[in-house]
Amino acid sequence: MKKTKPHNSLGPGPFPLHRGPFLFAPRFLSKGDWFREFKALIKETARNLRIEARVHDKGYADRMALIEFDCCEVAVDGIGGLFYLCERGYHDQEDFVPKVWGGLLAPPDRFLEKLTDRQVASFLKSGHEEINTFCNALIRKMKMSFQRALQEGIAVVTCHLGRLNSPREPLDYRLLRRMKIKPINRESYLDEDLELDDALTEDGHRVYELGVSPSTISGTSAATQKTGPSKAGRRRQFDRDEIKRIMNELIKQRGHPRSDRPNWTVATFLEGVKSRMSGDVPTSRWLRKLYNELILNQK
Repeated sequence: MKKTKPHNSLGPGPFPLHRGPFLFAPRFLSKGDWFREFKALIKETARNLRIEARVHDKGYADRMALIEFDCCEVAVDGIGGLFYLCERGYHDQEDFVPKVWGGLLAPPDRFLEKLTDRQVASFLKSGHEEINTFCNALIRKMKMSFQRALQEGIAVVTCHLGRLNSPREPLDYRLLRRMKIKPINRESYLDEDLELDDALTEDGHRVYELGVSPSTISGTSAATQKTGPSKAGRRRQFDRDEIKRIMNELIKQRGHPRSDRPNWTVATFLEGVKSRMSGDVPTSRWLRKLYNELILNQK
């Protein structure tokens, strides 16, 4: 895949939705502090999973982090909003010709989906499970930071409602879950992606140029945006049966986590559970209690 130079520095937005997890932590990350923030996040994720990962920027762009593992390297491209998994050494040479495999490039959700392909597993071999667990955990943390930015009004979603030439208006981010967003092929590596999203609402109305921007209004919150029914103050409910099923599946596949298995500790096990959950994800402490309850019931 040809490497290209990035476009000019970022403006104030709006940015396409898939880039939100790359830009908010939950504060909006300037070019100057992006790599520092992501390096810390990547290191923390690797440390929690007891995975060895080396992080550097290679000088390609202000919003890019390169993560080197023993079996491959993963680029976090904050300008394009993409993850790129490739052979070791790809970023060390100007005209690198893949020896085994051309690589995997996609926005976060699509990247995780394609990460389970047989071709990827065959390339990564024994490192596949480790890379899969790491990328799921990292992307989950990025999404949680972006979600917090939306909830606290640090990030604001705007769009044109009904027609493209209508005024740009704020939109309650909670409505996004019930919208059908038009897919876009996003594979411009190291190019700034500013192509906004179009969508259909649940009742069939068109929404144009959905995008997210850092809030410029002090005190802006999700409650001030155009909303559906408020869920403020409602305690989150988790599907305990689904979580227990996922736990049992992982235990069946790999056995119970143990402290003498560096790649299968309780922390790694819980990250694996989180990566397979649908909907909201509880804290590790809450999951650990449920896991202990599961063990007691199995005795």
